Amino acid sequence: MPDFVILGNCLWNSKGRGGNSSQQYALAVMRRGWRVRYVDRYGTGLFTPWEDLEIGPETVVMCDMPWVKHYYTLFMELKMRGCRTVYRAVDNWHMTPRRDDYDEEREIAFITAADAAFASNPLNVERFKKIRPDITLLRNGTDLALFWNWQGEPPEDLRPGKPAVAFVASLWAPEWVDWESLFYAAEASPELSFNFLADPSKFPDRARPANMNVIGIRRWPLLPSYLHHCGVGVLPYFPERSCYTNPLKVLEYLACGLPVVCCPNPSIMDCPHLFFYSGPRDFLDKIKAAAEAEIDREALYHFLEQHTWDRRLEDIVEKLGFSAPVGSRGAAHDSAKRENRPRGEALA
Repeated sequence: MPDFVILGNCLWNSKGRGGNSSQQYALAVMRRGWRVRYVDRYGTGLFTPWEDLEIGPETVVMCDMPWVKHYYTLFMELKMRGCRTVYRAVDNWHMTPRRDDYDEEREIAFITAADAAFASNPLNVERFKKIRPDITLLRNGTDLALFWNWQGEPPEDLRPGKPAVAFVASLWAPEWVDWESLFYAAEASPELSFNFLADPSKFPDRARPANMNVIGIRRWPLLPSYLHHCGVGVLPYFPERSCYTNPLKVLEYLACGLPVVCCPNPSIMDCPHLFFYSGPRDFLDKIKAAAEAEIDREALYHFLEQHTWDRRLEDIVEKLGFSAPVGSRGAAHDSAKRENRPRGEALA
């Protein structure tokens, strides 16, 4: 039963808590009953205290944030103490708002030092395979148990339409969003309702048509209550900006039974019920086509079973050489304590 140290890619108690990939791995670890310490970029630690971890070969250290400087120090320190290390390449940071903080040499050092290296998009596999020939594709997952069977009344702030369209996004890079296609579709088809679960402050400064309903940020566990009452999920990004990502929301939309209208992306080309668009008019046409499409729920469920976070966790531990069964250890978070550990402080 391995212990885990996850160097997180967001604050645990952020507004969208639970939806980020490092948080999802922590939750998957806890579902196994294994111990986990989640560390954020400010040096705050959650769940299992350092002194309760078995620092050594039975501990797995995971990181995907090369621009957080103190993560590199901690990652290498734990590796020197015998921990098994995992690095996940999740984007091309040159193309993101973190470009000024990004140090490619540091990411290469992570990749070459790690006991196992993964990338969530085939383009990043190609990008790094010259320095790490065994880098492996490891795409994101979904929490099928949460999303698939949700039942209940729609939230009061969800606006119905023919169909209701959902766009769930962090908007951490609003310049990636194809706003022109969104506004075109809303203005051309007032019978549609566009429900945005996103930060209103990130929207462009222009008048919005009446059928654009900006709900705001909602915590990740609440998403099924919205999505199960929509007919289509959309991810209107510019492909040249988002092509190195593996969009989490594709699987979450699908896990709520929604067809998805999005831009092409090499990491999702095998997903069912996706409608790729190019340009504003085609975006609207694909929304209407998706709304009429029949969903084979049995086949979709079987597909999603292969793409859960628990399955991804199994992929990681298998790559590291563990043959670990589901643990009997009580989940660490049940009696966990929170502590602040200043950057650079020695481990217990």
